[in-house]
Amino acid sequence: MNSHAISVSALTGRSVVGTCGEALGAIEDLIIDPGAGQVTHVIVRTGGVLGSTLGAHHHAIPFSALVPCSDGLRFRLDLSESELERLPQIIDGDYSSLSDPLSQRAVHYLLGMERSTT
Repeated sequence: MNSHAISVSALTGRSVVGTCGEALGAIEDLIIDPGAGQVTHVIVRTGGVLGSTLGAHHHAIPFSALVPCSDGLRFRLDLSESELERLPQIIDGDYSSLSDPLSQRAVHYLLGMERSTT
């Protein structure tokens, strides 16, 4: 077994922190490209009233943008809370922004990632 393998259930619920260690949200779901057989994005839930989903926002973050923290319990995303809020939201499970080149360009720009040409 690959020592870097991690189960979906172990990822969901994990905290996501920003560049300065501030809490940004939690991993709620994973998006898989069935053609490639790989996880492409994680859905990060932000906000919400008293830990509920009421008033929460969901953002699709490229999986490769998450960096495991040394504590093994959280992931770091090199964004501030205000930058994360500018990313496109996933509303009612509509993942169409993942296939929209303009949305993805904005996400990659904010994350400082080179955009894949594939």
